[in-house]
Amino acid sequence: MTPDQSNKKRSKIDRPAPIYWCMNCNIPLITSRCGLCSNQTKQINLGVPGDVRFCSPYERSILHDILISEYGTDPLSSRLILLNKIGGEDKTDQVIVDGLFLGILYFNLAILDWKLDLNIEGAAILAQYTGRRTIELSEAGRHLSGKTIPSDMIRQCSKDIRQGDEVIVKYARLVGVGTALLGENEITSNNNNNNNNNNNNNNNNKVPGRFRCVSPWPQL
Repeated sequence: MTPDQSNKKRSKIDRPAPIYWCMNCNIPLITSRCGLCSNQTKQINLGVPGDVRFCSPYERSILHDILISEYGTDPLSSRLILLNKIGGEDKTDQVIVDGLFLGILYFNLAILDWKLDLNIEGAAILAQYTGRRTIELSEAGRHLSGKTIPSDMIRQCSKDIRQGDEVIVKYARLVGVGTALLGENEITSNNNNNNNNNNNNNNNNKVPGRFRCVSPWPQL
């Protein structure tokens, strides 16, 4: 076997087989056409190694506790949930609901507890159910650029936001995710200072990082 053949074989082994989701029947499948309604299905590309399974009652309880604690709502309680094992320091899974990637569920060794990092699809889903851990940006027409957002662009933010929290970011009809570099008190204080002093050059007036936008997904 030549090196090129060996690399191709290894690539095929490392790449997990996709699963499929019928958006009409709302069920996961292993074929590209639904046997119930005969519709074409949506392909779900899994992260490696691609060890997908149904969410157990215990894992559901973990997700429920996190969602209630951090966002005050659990829109997944009656939904079929898949977990796909991926690489991480400890137990780490992609969370798949209704053919969408909600986020990453993992055990955080630093705090010895479970964490859920939303992705943009998960943020768009939860934004329709909660106002907690949420930042709403002003639609003043300023261009969004870079990895941070000036605090004077923030129209309002929920009072439960602490420095380092993962947050939902709303901008017009778009939704994103980010990490709060400041807590709610500091954000509010900076906004007040900006209004009084018109000072927009302070490097501390930045929230949050890792901001990305998508159009909201249909409500679960």
